[in-house]
Amino acid sequence: MARTSARKQYKKATRTRRVITLAIVAALLIAILAGAAVVVRNHRRQARQEAAEKALQERIVKVTFPEGSTVLDIAQKLEENKVCTADEFEAVCTKVPEGYDRLFADVTTDNKVFVLEGYLFPSTYEFYKEEGADKAVKRFLDAMNKQITDEDLAKVNSMGYTLDQALTLASIIQSEASDPKN
Repeated sequence: MARTSARKQYKKATRTRRVITLAIVAALLIAILAGAAVVVRNHRRQARQEAAEKALQERIVKVTFPEGSTVLDIAQKLEENKVCTADEFEAVCTKVPEGYDRLFADVTTDNKVFVLEGYLFPSTYEFYKEEGADKAVKRFLDAMNKQITDEDLAKVNSMGYTLDQALTLASIIQSEASDPKN
């Protein structure tokens, strides 16, 4: 009888160890599967993010506008790079946009085809394809607004010129200086 009782205890202990072992193995498998699911989820998220960034980069164009670029030159480059049509850009450049009173305080629009001529700061810009003329002009004018300080405006005014007159004069001087015939 003692022997039977010992066997029962042994079997019970063995069964208990097996149940515990199975529970541990099951818990480990669940943890491994959960970890794998997190890895897969993170990988998918990263792949989506990389795809979105790539798609965004494919929509960005970098365009350089040298000093002396006219509205017509800029319009052509923007159209070539699919930022906007030349006609749209030229149309936007015929009027003073809102929000740039500091730059255009003394501008006269008389006899000017393109009011923004001379105000489109030459530099290298990044645009989105099909961004549109209004946003493109805003980039140029924001850059110009940063370049022209209040001290610059005061100096121009102290010399008896408006900013518009000073930019026109600077444009003429640059045009003459860069002409190889002169």
